[in-house]
Amino acid sequence: FATKNDYGILFLRVASGIAMLPYGLSKLGIIGGGTFQDSMGFLTGMGIPFFVAILVIVGESLGAISLIIGF
Repeated sequence: FATKNDYGILFLRVASGIAMLPYGLSKLGIIGGGTFQDSMGFLTGMGIPFFVAILVIVGESLGAISLIIGF
């Protein structure tokens, strides 16, 4: 399980996480004008099941944080 100490991959990972983080946080209602209920209403209104909508929101926010810290 040896890993390379490559700064290019680090930059891409952190930049991707930073680019994705505002979208996850806005769906949670932390930043922006919307709320969590607005996001859930929008996603379920498109026909996405409730459980999948929650997975989308959690995946988008925690996934971005995980990318930034390198998990």
